[in-house]
Amino acid sequence: MNVFEAQGIRKTYGETKAVDGVDLSLATGEIVTILGHNGSGKTTFLECVEGLRKPDAGTVILCGKVHAYGSPLPEGVGVQMQQEQLPPRIKVREALSLFASIYGVDGPPPDLMIETIAGKRFDTLSGGQKRRVSLVLAFMGDPRIVFLDEPTAGLDPEARSALVAVLKDRRDRGLTVLATLHEVDHAADLADRILIMAR
Repeated sequence: MNVFEAQGIRKTYGETKAVDGVDLSLATGEIVTILGHNGSGKTTFLECVEGLRKPDAGTVILCGKVHAYGSPLPEGVGVQMQQEQLPPRIKVREALSLFASIYGVDGPPPDLMIETIAGKRFDTLSGGQKRRVSLVLAFMGDPRIVFLDEPTAGLDPEARSALVAVLKDRRDRGLTVLATLHEVDHAADLADRILIMAR
């Protein structure tokens, strides 16, 4: 069963075709990465299917329902954006508590705990630590499908290996993952399918 379908997604900016008629289906329990250089349209495509950017054409079906620009994400969908957007002075544990209350859960998944940085303010974190926080927040509601924009950016090799292990374990339990990457070795470590986006 496909948990996600994108049909004919297009987005242009003036004369530039950022996304030119992309079709993509994801089955339950697979990890798919979109590989491409910076500026190839990966993030634009992801933001179109998440409903954060309005495509010029195309249809998105998420968890069996048509998902339109500006509408709330269906239950069971997690998102990690390319840039973290949290109040700079919020502490990590405060952000985790806030998101847990939104999703009606006790806290982050045990396999994604980040206790060592829980007391730190968001604006004092390194780039890799911010990525780890955003990943935990994307998984807070125990999603069926997650969209991850450059999830390995800024992570050291140990943290990257741990992330790959977590995603593969969750994939084996039915999670579907669509991730954008621009490094071939990271995609090869992670993905069941690698798609190339260019021009």
